[in-house]
Amino acid sequence: LTQSKELLESQSEQAVTLDRLAEEIVNMRKGSDQTASRLDDALGHSEKARGELAKSAEVSRSAREMINKSWESVELIDSAVSLIDEVAFQTRLLSLNASVEAARAIQDSEGSFTASGFGIVAQEVRNLADVTAQSAGEIRTIVDQVRSETETAVSNVAQTDDALISVQRTIEQNSELMANIAEMESRARQA
Repeated sequence: LTQSKELLESQSEQAVTLDRLAEEIVNMRKGSDQTASRLDDALGHSEKARGELAKSAEVSRSAREMINKSWESVELIDSAVSLIDEVAFQTRLLSLNASVEAARAIQDSEGSFTASGFGIVAQEVRNLADVTAQSAGEIRTIVDQVRSETETAVSNVAQTDDALISVQRTIEQNSELMANIAEMESRARQA
């Protein structure tokens, strides 16, 4: 009877142990299912981040193109300003020549009306050349400022591109790791 009682107690203990083991397996299965669900969520977020990153890269590329077009416009403006500078210089030379001719005319005819008018015109041409040169200088200052700002913008966009590429690599690596973990988890559930 003692052996029967011991055997019954042993079977009872084994049944309790099996119940606990079964409960642990169910809990592990639930944990595994939760992990798999979280991995699926993480993979979904990773894919979404990859899509957003692709959009950001496209915006950056577009910004770079716009900056390059602006740079081309700045170069055209710079060329126009150089032409204006040259015209102002030539106009100053013309006004100088006109002043010399006016002085000669005054000496020849001792202050004739025509010579005096010629001197006034020469002075106005000189004034116009000075205003043109001053305006060209102001435009050149603005062009130089825009050029500097454009160079800074190009540098910033390049840095942004580098950062986006780095983030993209990190996301791809994380996605690969999560996919590997999900595959391992799936194999463990099947076993």
